[in-house]
Amino acid sequence: MKGESIPIRVFLAGYDLTPTMRDINKKFSVKYYLNLVLVDEEERRYFKQQEITLWRKGERVRKAPLMGNQPYQVRRNLREKK
Repeated sequence: MKGESIPIRVFLAGYDLTPTMRDINKKFSVKYYLNLVLVDEEERRYFKQQEITLWRKGERVRKAPLMGNQPYQVRRNLREKK
């Protein structure tokens, strides 16, 4: 039916992909498209091409716990021994 949504999940880990990039030095862009084909019970085919945007998750930054009033050199040496 028109206007009906069907959620899908696509696992992309098996593909060597880079993030979507737009206008790199005003020379090129990298875009990805997902081509979908839906076949219903009566063998009718429905086609949809959808642009998808990929991005990298930010790196998690872990903060070292505060260790009181110890000088920086002592704290650094303690971390290196672990």
